[in-house]
Amino acid sequence: MNRVFKRICAKAGIPDERGMGWHSFRRCLDTALRDSLAGDPNLRRDAQLITKIWFRWRLTSSSEMTDRYYTSNPLEADKVVIAHHPIVPLWE
Repeated sequence: MNRVFKRICAKAGIPDERGMGWHSFRRCLDTALRDSLAGDPNLRRDAQLITKIWFRWRLTSSSEMTDRYYTSNPLEADKVVIAHHPIVPLWE
């Protein structure tokens, strides 16, 4: 993934800076998305869980107990995330 990310940046004219890679982009998006979801009073409590589901990250034994047993349709999480996604408005 990192090589693909670097090629995309090169084609976009973004200089390759030390420490910048796929994970830095993913970390930035994870943080911005959680913050955006947490800004909605109805989603604040579940912002981290919704983000994990949207990224399709596995809820493991290291997750909160309530997260491990939570089940949700990922497509429903997608709808919520797209409505609050910090980058989607830039594409419109």
